[in-house]
Amino acid sequence: MLTFFYLVFCSTLHLGSSRNKTYEGYKMFRLMPSSDQVPKVRMLQNMEGIDTWSQYHSDYVDVMVSPDQYEKFQAFVSSGKIDSKLQIQDVQKLLEKEQREQRKMARRYRSGISFAYFHRFAKINSYLDDMARKYKEIAKTEVIGRSTEGRVMKIIKISEDLTCNSPVILIDGGIHAREWISPAMVLYVINQLIENSSNSDLLSSLEWHLLPVVNPDGYEYSHTHDRMWRKTRSRVSNACYGVDGNRNFDFHWNEIGTGPNPCGDTYAGPKPFSEPETRALRDYALRLKGRIKLYISFHSYGNFILHPWGYTKRPADDAKEMTALGLAVNNAHVKAGGESYTVGSAAGVLYAAAGASDDWMKAKAGVQFSYTVELTNTATGFVLPTKLIKPTVTNFFEAVREFANKIRNM
Repeated sequence: MLTFFYLVFCSTLHLGSSRNKTYEGYKMFRLMPSSDQVPKVRMLQNMEGIDTWSQYHSDYVDVMVSPDQYEKFQAFVSSGKIDSKLQIQDVQKLLEKEQREQRKMARRYRSGISFAYFHRFAKINSYLDDMARKYKEIAKTEVIGRSTEGRVMKIIKISEDLTCNSPVILIDGGIHAREWISPAMVLYVINQLIENSSNSDLLSSLEWHLLPVVNPDGYEYSHTHDRMWRKTRSRVSNACYGVDGNRNFDFHWNEIGTGPNPCGDTYAGPKPFSEPETRALRDYALRLKGRIKLYISFHSYGNFILHPWGYTKRPADDAKEMTALGLAVNNAHVKAGGESYTVGSAAGVLYAAAGASDDWMKAKAGVQFSYTVELTNTATGFVLPTKLIKPTVTNFFEAVREFANKIRNM
């Protein structure tokens, strides 16, 4: 009995204290720069102790500031006459609240999949296997690779007929570890395609291939050690770990929008496709070259539907067609009750950044319609309250339906 008590006590203690990185005293500010102030604000990206949360554009930029850099940051904002607003007084308190909510919901929903909280990677893979086992006539899983730390990367394929070589819709999430709503969105698409019979029409003449977490090591690390971790977990120097997976693709790699510091969040890696995770996605897409008609990579946050190019402001030859589809998708999202998203090319709407998955998919894997979707914008950034998971994924599923209708009707 004593042994049992000891094991339970230690397990509970570990659950509550497993995150090593603390953000006590860190603050998050929302900057509202004018268009001519944006280049100056971008300088913050290279400042130690300052973490850029949102994309750089003329509406706002969210930055998290460490206690050590607070005075320097305030002087920077003051000297540049940049409007700012304190969004989060103490990031650590927000994270502790999130942990409590996660534990409460995990106890409440012990079995199956739920959209009341964010699931861990093992639970996500278990759900894929359960779906393939229970619905083997329409669903099948495939291991496409392993992460740096050996985690199995599984894609689930869903179709009315998996043998007829229908046009493929490829969807992924979780390239950036801390963007927890991204895997949740992919999971919800899987859930609706398989377990909701009213969506059976979406399985006709289409084949869905879905990878909920491209970066499983980073995703797990964000749950257990550092909630704000973004990158993979490969060792890139004696002191630094991780590569920005969405700068690691071999199309105009490392040309713009990346950082040279291996410890930085936008480090593109020592070479293109240095990461086993991005190589696995590359190899899988190339195997299906010619069949993939739509690619969607879910990210957060900021309410954007973005298409190539990201490496240059020069429009793609079919930019008007990609934008038109994005606008139709946004209309479906708004009609479902969601907020309106900004639609356009990544470099045109935001800023140039090379080596992203959507650019590579279009240029190298031959995917005509390739998109990055930055889901939802809240005052708490990446730390999306669990009560907002269900409305976020429910509303955007109708946007996914609009994407699918375009491909099915081509």
